[in-house]
Amino acid sequence: MRISGAKKIINIGTAWQGYKGEERRPVNLYAATKQAFEDFIAYYCDSEGFTSISLRLNDTYGEEDKRMKLVKLLINSGLTQTELSMSAGDQKINLSHISDVCGSINAAIEQFPKFGSLDIYNLISKDECSLKELVKVIEDELNISIPVNFGVKEYRAREVMVPLSSHHFKFYKPLVDLRVGIQKIFRQFDSE
Repeated sequence: MRISGAKKIINIGTAWQGYKGEERRPVNLYAATKQAFEDFIAYYCDSEGFTSISLRLNDTYGEEDKRMKLVKLLINSGLTQTELSMSAGDQKINLSHISDVCGSINAAIEQFPKFGSLDIYNLISKDECSLKELVKVIEDELNISIPVNFGVKEYRAREVMVPLSSHHFKFYKPLVDLRVGIQKIFRQFDSE
């Protein structure tokens, strides 16, 4: 990028770069690699005059995601009546639909001249709930019962109990309501 003259970077980080709300305290190795890349970007911003924004994401979900992430896993469990063993379920999660992730990236592109050398923001949706509350929302929305055994598993080491909510990305407001996103994933299951 330096050689070609491209000096603007939009980076995707993770809210897990801030364990217990502390900056630069990664939760796990994945978050540490994201933090390390932000450090590389900061170096280029300082030494080469780059400008950058880092959008840190909380939990994401979407109907086209082939991975069996949390929302899809819970819906599948309810539809197939496959039991899930989970932790006590008191950890809060903040869910962003992939459409909102893409929308925030587009907003970052449009607003780029307003950013400094390295600005860091968290994409935060209004859909924050505990794992237990998420199960209830899905059950109510789809009129199904999800066979979850809460408390069977221990919380992970360094479990994130409350997601980061600082440095809100002020240039974009998430649009996809959790219940709408749940219906989109459900329709995908229904069409298979």
